[in-house]
Amino acid sequence: MLDNKLGKGITIIREEEKKLKNFADIKLKDIKKAVSDLHKLVKVKFFTEEGRRLLTQYVHTHPFTWFSIGGFLCFIYDIIATVLLTEIFDIWYMLSYGIALITGLFFLYYFHSIFTFEKLDRIERRMFKFFVVMASSYFLNWLLVYILTEFYYYHYFPMIISVTIVLSFFNYYLNNKWVFRKYHAFE
Repeated sequence: MLDNKLGKGITIIREEEKKLKNFADIKLKDIKKAVSDLHKLVKVKFFTEEGRRLLTQYVHTHPFTWFSIGGFLCFIYDIIATVLLTEIFDIWYMLSYGIALITGLFFLYYFHSIFTFEKLDRIERRMFKFFVVMASSYFLNWLLVYILTEFYYYHYFPMIISVTIVLSFFNYYLNNKWVFRKYHAFE
């Protein structure tokens, strides 16, 4: 009886493993296509008509790529500002990180509204929603970095990187579905 249950369990595990592998293959194909599309864009000059058409097409089909680029640029700024304020000006690292996060928000909003989602309408409404999402995300980011560094004695630099990567997926989802969603005519 135990062998029968064990055999069924192994069969279920193998089936789930096959499903997981198929899912990973699908995602890998999507990533390869995105990289291929980006490579085609790089080959074509951006200042030609074809280049502008390809760039527009790429933005519409790969918003997460642009979201990641904007987030990466803001992240680089956050790291540089945090390290400079902490190491050179001798400011507490959590205060430095908070200052860097707040000042980077303005760049990030305009980058996402222009490049990522191409939504330049209803600026006041979108900006308010963006700052609500990002302020809560940044507070959570700041809090997790604080907890991981102060209570678990990790160094602040790798914790900033880890927490930021994990929270970026939630930020994209909320920005895509709530902040920069397409409004209907009567809203």
